[in-house]
Amino acid sequence: MSTEVELFKINFKEQLAKLDPNSIEYYVIEKIQIMESCLKLGAGRDLTFYELQEALVEHEHVSLSLLLLQNESRINLHRKKNEFEVWKDEQYVKIKHREHTKELAGSKWASATELSAMVRAENKVEYLKQADEYEDCDHRYSFMNHLIRIWDAYSYTLNTLSSNIRAEVGMQRN
Repeated sequence: MSTEVELFKINFKEQLAKLDPNSIEYYVIEKIQIMESCLKLGAGRDLTFYELQEALVEHEHVSLSLLLLQNESRINLHRKKNEFEVWKDEQYVKIKHREHTKELAGSKWASATELSAMVRAENKVEYLKQADEYEDCDHRYSFMNHLIRIWDAYSYTLNTLSSNIRAEVGMQRN
């Protein structure tokens, strides 16, 4: 008979084997595995003061690592955004020069909206590829932000446990 906790456990190794290593899903599962290994505090038994202190020290190391990953994901997001915008602008200018000939009266020229639609329609495969890569970077950055918020909440839990243990030790001395 399985418990509610067991129902929500995921076999990450199995999931990773099925995924493309460059996919956002792979990235998320890989980071969750790392975080999960850091959260095995106490493992179903009483927590010792030494284990808690070790967890607090490790927490800082993980926090710094998460900050680094978040910064890398932000840099990648901005880089991909700029690449995508430059690509769209290049395509827009090419189509604009093609469509807006000197022979054509200015009132007959395609609008900016029409030109943008032409960029998407005429470069559908590349446009979708670029847009997907940009969205992937955006999802990675959002994921890192959520992970940092969760990790910060874990810090609160560790500090509360630490305070409780110190209080308990103080009561035992009296």
